[in-house]
This record gives sequence, structure tokens and C-alpha cells, in this order.
Amino acid sequence: MIVSLLITVEGSKPEMSRLINVDDSTDLGELSNVIEAAFGFSGMATHMYMDATGPTRHVYAPTPSAGELNERTVSVAEIGRTTYVYDSAANWNMAIEPLGHSEIDGPTPLLVDAQGPDVVEACGGPTMMTRFHHEARRLTAGLVPDMEVAPLLLSFLPVMSPERILQRLTHADHITISERIAYIAEEMQIDAASRVPDDPRAPLLADEFDRFLESRPDLQQILSLDPNPEHNPTLVAAIAEFFSENLIEDDGPDPMEHNITVLLDYAAEGLSLTESGQLRPHDVRLIADEMGIAMDPANSTEQPRESAVGPLHALRRVLTSAGLIQEQAQQVRLSPLGQVLVDDSPALVSHLANELPRAFDDAEWPRVLIWLAGTTGTRTPCSSLMTLENPEHATDVFVGLGVLQPTNGHAMTGAGQRFLAQLLERHADEV
Repeated sequence: MIVSLLITVEGSKPEMSRLINVDDSTDLGELSNVIEAAFGFSGMATHMYMDATGPTRHVYAPTPSAGELNERTVSVAEIGRTTYVYDSAANWNMAIEPLGHSEIDGPTPLLVDAQGPDVVEACGGPTMMTRFHHEARRLTAGLVPDMEVAPLLLSFLPVMSPERILQRLTHADHITISERIAYIAEEMQIDAASRVPDDPRAPLLADEFDRFLESRPDLQQILSLDPNPEHNPTLVAAIAEFFSENLIEDDGPDPMEHNITVLLDYAAEGLSLTESGQLRPHDVRLIADEMGIAMDPANSTEQPRESAVGPLHALRRVLTSAGLIQEQAQQVRLSPLGQVLVDDSPALVSHLANELPRAFDDAEWPRVLIWLAGTTGTRTPCSSLMTLENPEHATDVFVGLGVLQPTNGHAMTGAGQRFLAQLLERHADEV
């Protein structure tokens, strides 16, 4: 889900605030980069978060000391009103207020609105920026400079006219802020992609796919002439054909059936939710252990949060969007459809193959299909293989579904390859 955050510099006049949409799986470490980009901080100073509600305040820091929590273990979905402190030696405190879930699907992080100027970080806080703004107005009006403030103002800002200084201290350029945030979003995407290991079986399947392409001159012509081959229905159908003819045969347990059945069986009994809408930590550990999902080392000594166990969190969202489970009275339960399909694995997998696009943005789904084919090692020369908005989310979805293995380099399972063939066959016209 996408959460709208209103972030305001406390004590700022003119008010400095930014309204930003972020994915609720974004951890506070990633959010700090977004905040700093939104307000124009250099990012060179230390920072921390403090809860703004509740009887006990929690502190989240990048390198926590005794009594503090690691900011990487907490996601946006888990916070309420929170204070972000940038450079504790200065007075840059920002109030973070979650406004609710956005109904607009789109790339994140996204700047929705910007009010007020970028910060002048070196001045130490909003109080001095307010004085700078008042002095800039005096200079622009042609009044005698205040010699207590004017020299500082001129030393902290580049040489420019009084009118330009006043403009700089009154409002920031929306496009410039958006570009800074987009740069941070790109870094987040690259970091997520770099954490996805290579499939150890990729070379063999890649060679098979290369030979398949060599046997199809029509596909070679598409790849050489079509500027967007990932949208060509003939190519997508050919990829589906390749996977249909090169399915992995395995006699072991079906990981897709296992993972889905585990969660549906728990939902049949009823799973309670916390106030923040997460599964209880005790249930998270039980389900993750049964699915064979390793705990993050940061959660090894404490009760894990659902949002920190990405594949489980993603699987619950997929089954919810597919109408197999539902939330009622702070509980997760089987839906009427889930009750019908829970004991019919082929029909259940077929239903998921039809409904899986609901788990992704409309614009992202075609790229996810090609990306998933690329995880097998088939080097399809489609540019969209490297342009997923959130490759970490896609990996969590397919690990949770049992399409990709949670270990062994996230190799595709035999059941996963058969599922991919179904996806390509059914959704080729959507690419």
C-alpha cells in the first residue's frame, strides 16, 4: 500500500512542509534519504527518529545504542506521529504525520506538494531562517540593513540580488525537489536489485534460450527492429512457448502448494491482527518457520514484525487481492472463495494466475512478467528487465508464492516455472 506522509519543519516561518507518497514497506533508513532530499539537506549530519505518541518514546537510529532500535527494522506502515531529528546539535526537527493510505497507484517515493523553501542547513535551524527571511524582505524593500543579520545572510547564501534571495527563502522549486527524490528512488531501486543473488542454474537455461532464439529468425527480426520488444505479443508468446517446452520436472513437494496452503490453513482458524494491521509476531514466526522463510538477522532475538518478513507479508497481500482471504474485525479469515478453493490446488493456482496482476501497479505488471522470465537466466534483450520500480517487492511476492526459492540464489522452482508459463500464456496481451 501507499502511505501519504506530511512532513513539516517544526517552528518554520514561512512553513516548510512536504507531502510525499511512499510505499508502506519503506523502512525508516530509506525514508531518511527521502526526507533529506525533499528539504535539501546535505545528508552529512547524523539523524534519528523519535515516537511522538504513547507513554514511552522509542528512538530509532542508523547505529542504535543501548535502549534504541535500528531504523532498518521499522517500516512506514508501523509508525504513527513521529519526529525526525536531523543534526541533533542544531534544531532541525521535522514532524512526520501519516495521513492515511492513498488510493492512487503509482511509483514511489513521489512528491505530492511542497510548501516553503529548501533549508539553509548551515544556519542551524528554522529560527535563523525566519530572521533571514525577514531581512531579505527589508533588503528587497530598500530598507537599511540590520547589521546583526545581514552579514550572516549574505555569508550563508551565494552572491545574488536581494530579490533572488527573498525568492530563495520563500519557496522551493517543485521540479527540483521531484528530481532529487527521483534520484533517491533510483538509488533505492539499485540497492534492492543488488541484494537479489544470481540464480545458480541460470547459465544452462540461458544457453537453452539463446539456442531457442537462434532457431526463430522472426524473433531475431523483432529484437533488431522493434524499439520496445517487451511489448511485442509475438515475442511474449514465444517466451511462453519456451517455458512450456522447458519445464523443470521435479518429484519433490510442490513449494507453491505448500506455501499457499500453510497461510490458508492458518487463516481458516483465524489470525488476529495488531492495531497497526499486522499479523502478531508469534504467528509471524510460526508461519515463516513452516514456510521455510529465514528470519532477518536483525529479528533473530526478538519477535519479528510481519512487514520485516517480506515474503510472508507479500503473500498475505497477494492472497487478499485475489479474494482468497479477507480481514474482518481485526482478523484474517478465509473468504467464501478461499473456502471453496482451499482443497483444490490446481484450481487455486489457476485462479492466482488470473488474479496476480492485482498485486502490482498496472504499468509495472508487464515488466514484472519479463523480469520474472529474466530470473531464470534467459537473457531476453528487453530494457524493462532492469526498470522495475520495486524489484524487492517482486522478489518477496514470488518467494512467498513458492515460485522462487528463499535460498540457493532465489532459483526458480519447478512449480514456479510451470506457473510462469501459465502467466505468460494468460497475460501476453497485457504486455
